[in-house]
Amino acid sequence: MSRKCKPPPKKPSKAYLVSFGDTMTALLAFFIVLNSLAKDQTGANMYTGTGSFVRAFKRTGAAGSRWGVRSDQNIPRVAPTPVYAIPTRKHTEDDLKNKGPDQTDNGQRTIDRTAEDFSRFLTEMRRHHQVVEGNSTQAQVVIDSFERLGTDPREVLGPSAMQIVSDAIGQLANGQFEMEIVVWSSAPGPNELGRAMDSALQIESQLDRVFQFRGSQRVRLSVAARPWLFVDAKRPKLSVILSRLSQ
Repeated sequence: MSRKCKPPPKKPSKAYLVSFGDTMTALLAFFIVLNSLAKDQTGANMYTGTGSFVRAFKRTGAAGSRWGVRSDQNIPRVAPTPVYAIPTRKHTEDDLKNKGPDQTDNGQRTIDRTAEDFSRFLTEMRRHHQVVEGNSTQAQVVIDSFERLGTDPREVLGPSAMQIVSDAIGQLANGQFEMEIVVWSSAPGPNELGRAMDSALQIESQLDRVFQFRGSQRVRLSVAARPWLFVDAKRPKLSVILSRLSQ
């Protein structure tokens, strides 16, 4: 009589993942409900709630999974959570007297999210590139021209646009002014930007030929091409930006 064959060993069951996924979904829904019932409906509340929850799951690992005695397990330091600045009603000097910026005077650090992101961007730029701080702008005037640019490479600017540029260039004799001519493309695509850049270079060549700049006037004149991103405003063909700098 032949012996009865033993069944092959069963693989570890992963049925627990179903209940685990349901539990995580329920926890996420619970945090969303708590955030919806909060007094202040701001993005900062969502960031300090679900944001830290997601970051903790991404950074936490099993102890000893890397070589040596180090571990993937994070041990957070004990530090107060920053208070993010939220636009509120205007306060008088009496209201702000003896009070902190968050109206509680509890010594917590108040952060403006926009200023913090811009400061981080400047830090990264300084790390990768040599950045030189220029003079600050005291005043600025922008003149738009809707005249169609010419097809002749030597005469790109029409009479109206040439008059605007000539009046602005006259201010470059004063060392406090600098000028920028921006050619706007219809869409942020590579073809449109390429055509706008070609027109900008042709304008630069035309101005060098007509005005024959001397000294530092040419240095304070720049030409650029940029996409027009304002859907609720009519797109000009070019803009002349005249800025007055602080000494």
